[in-house]
Amino acid sequence: MRDLDSAKAISAKGVQLAKESAEKLYANGQEVLGVSMKTSEAIGSLAKNSFESVNATVTDTLNKTVKAAKKAA
Repeated sequence: MRDLDSAKAISAKGVQLAKESAEKLYANGQEVLGVSMKTSEAIGSLAKNSFESVNATVTDTLNKTVKAAKKAA
């Protein structure tokens, strides 16, 4: 009987440990997902700003070139 009680106690502790581990794993996964999403948004924002900057520079250069060509013609 004593062995059966010990087995029940160990089993209950094992289940509790597994539950706690699963909860921690889930919480950590959610945190990693949140950080990943914020990182992706930040990278996307940097890329957008970079493309907009390049686009503005190219447009400005093109407009100056067109004006210079019209003056020369």
